[in-house]
Amino acid sequence: MSDTIEVTNWTSYFKNFTKENINRLVKLEIFGELGAMEEVVSFPLAGIYVELTGANAPRVEILLGGLSAAASEHLTHTITNVSTILARAGRDNRETAVEFESADGTKTLLSLEAKTAESQTA
Repeated sequence: MSDTIEVTNWTSYFKNFTKENINRLVKLEIFGELGAMEEVVSFPLAGIYVELTGANAPRVEILLGGLSAAASEHLTHTITNVSTILARAGRDNRETAVEFESADGTKTLLSLEAKTAESQTA
């Protein structure tokens, strides 16, 4: 099941989303003119932030990794000119992925894995 998130709710949605999913392992994929590209797999989510004004707005920044001094590897992925955001949920209504679409048609898919980074190392 997919639900479109209205632009007016993006900031509050991702504030809540980050709070609920911080440190959860994710996979980030980009689908564009050159086909599908896997950017990262099994990387912990650090946060998602939205900028509704300024150059190339609306912009979304997905921050991954860097949650501790021991795990300093990190990545920031920026999506510009975002036109649509869809939340995907499983049968239990728990979010399984978020899809971002840019004005040029490029899609970015952030898939949530079942485990957190902490449970993987334990």
